[in-house]
Amino acid sequence: MRREDRLRGLVQLAVIAGGPRLQCIGLPDHVVPDSASRGLDARSTVDPDSALVMADSAREAQFLVGTIPGSVSVAWVIWPPGRSMPVIEAAQRAGLRPLARFGVVGDPSSPNHLVRLGTPSSRRWFADSVRPAWGMRSRVARTAGKLPVVAPWGFGGQALLMTGRTSPRAWPLAPEDGHGIPATIALGGGTTAGRSVLTYTDGQGRPVRHVKVEPCDVGMSVLRPMSEDRALEVVGRLAPLRGSVPTLLGKVQEADWRAFAQSHLPGVVLERRWEARHRTRDWEHDVSHVVDWLCRMSSASAGLSDAAIPKERRTADLPSGLPPELRAAISRGHCLARTTSRMVHGDLWPANVVRGPSTIGVLDWESAALGHPLMDALSFLVTATRHRFRGRATLAEACRAALTGEFAGMSERWLRQVLTSVGMPDACRSGLQDLVLSQLVELALRPAPAGGADAERMQDWMACVYATWDGWGAERDSHS
Repeated sequence: MRREDRLRGLVQLAVIAGGPRLQCIGLPDHVVPDSASRGLDARSTVDPDSALVMADSAREAQFLVGTIPGSVSVAWVIWPPGRSMPVIEAAQRAGLRPLARFGVVGDPSSPNHLVRLGTPSSRRWFADSVRPAWGMRSRVARTAGKLPVVAPWGFGGQALLMTGRTSPRAWPLAPEDGHGIPATIALGGGTTAGRSVLTYTDGQGRPVRHVKVEPCDVGMSVLRPMSEDRALEVVGRLAPLRGSVPTLLGKVQEADWRAFAQSHLPGVVLERRWEARHRTRDWEHDVSHVVDWLCRMSSASAGLSDAAIPKERRTADLPSGLPPELRAAISRGHCLARTTSRMVHGDLWPANVVRGPSTIGVLDWESAALGHPLMDALSFLVTATRHRFRGRATLAEACRAALTGEFAGMSERWLRQVLTSVGMPDACRSGLQDLVLSQLVELALRPAPAGGADAERMQDWMACVYATWDGWGAERDSHS
């Protein structure tokens, strides 16, 4: 509940919805100055526009709500699990109108950090996350999983969103059908690069749009070749990809933040699908569909130029300490890769791929650029193979299994299918290996989606390079 990246995301949302003069109560001192550095008056106590209160108990939350100035238009109050009615009643006595209650997700691996209570979203979260963890199997438990009154007790805390006497500014790019409060909120951190992601649903609780909000000073202009909304505009014009990528629904930019809305892709992400139904037939079938999709994107993006989307090459300087023979193979692979410019997703793995009723969909285009499609193919094949082992293998072990071990035959067939889409169907085996090594290095050296260098990820992918090189060692020795 007190993770710094999440608090920064909530500070940003409070300012966007209410105004720049923000009163913070109970937040760590080192979180608030970070917000103030972006030009926000984050410790304003005189006529603040918005307020953010962090309490250690429901009783403290009840008291602090009564101290919120009447000038605020939007206020968030967060407290650990406990009774919410006394807090709501205290807010009403203070002239604040409760808009919605959210459950605070304590699991750092959850894609959603705040889930609106009393909605199908919260019941679904309860059924998917809490009930299985408790191991409840009785008829009473199955019924309880459907009741909104039970769901709050499965969360790590509660958050109350309120509005004051003044009219709040609208949420950015909210739907115009009356369902203007998001059902789930993801706050900063991880691959969201300091963003907040608001998910809106229709009257039946079905997601209809996602709005990504980020401060303008995220520092990604140098590291990211292009913005994600620009990438969606580009791929949205590629006819073979329509229906398999989110549609850009609008964007807005203010002085210190920007936002864009995209459509929802129905289905289940492959990561969850494989955890729930871990059958070999499903795995191979899904991977084959993703490879087919990669080939369609490769063929459709053949005419794109650097004017449409920047080219991203970061492998001019190879990591130090490489054996001379391996360095030479990687350099040869780079020379082959430079002849091809296609759209690449840049962060393709099972959590970014949705299996829908009739097709697959691909999410999170913030790392898109021009490059060689083999990079996307390898990123997906290696991470998918790791899921095949139910996460019990390291990334390097999964890479060895995919490229030189038990799944090498399938992987080579899929990789050659991708090469056919770029006009390289007859690449010799040594040429394919050189390309693979060069694109594994591309994966190691690409900037972290969250900004800056990600040393651990780079180390993991360089371990894949060495594992693949060692796995092919016997084959090289037999040919020499």
